[in-house]
Amino acid sequence: MSVREKSTDGVGQPQPGERTAFGKPPTLGLRHALAREWYLFKVDLYLDGRVPTRIRKRILADLRNSIDSDAGSSSVKEVLKGLGRPGELAASYAEGADQTRPLWTAGAVATLGMLTVYWLFLFTFTFGMLAVAMQAGGEFRGELDHGK
Repeated sequence: MSVREKSTDGVGQPQPGERTAFGKPPTLGLRHALAREWYLFKVDLYLDGRVPTRIRKRILADLRNSIDSDAGSSSVKEVLKGLGRPGELAASYAEGADQTRPLWTAGAVATLGMLTVYWLFLFTFTFGMLAVAMQAGGEFRGELDHGK
């Protein structure tokens, strides 16, 4: 424990991520958590398909702990700036890894795009038919012909 980490009465102050006497780590705030998780989300997207899931989770946990511990001495923006761009950081972790893994995020984005196009056409057709029905008088009745 360094001199800077001690308070005036000589008792050490808990560092971010370190547990206190009550079992909870000290909080760093919502802004810190949002900036950290957004950065880690982007790193995770770049690692997807390059690194196996188990290793990717370990990398993200290590990065999360590192960001939290460094945030005690400087701001989150400075810490994230020091790590570099998410794509470059992910590329440094993915060096030498098998690159033939399927990209699940690319599949999810493609599926979401197809659903958006489907909903666009469905609602365009539905509202177009409703507009035509309203122009024609607005009241229609459907009956089945049972061979009468």
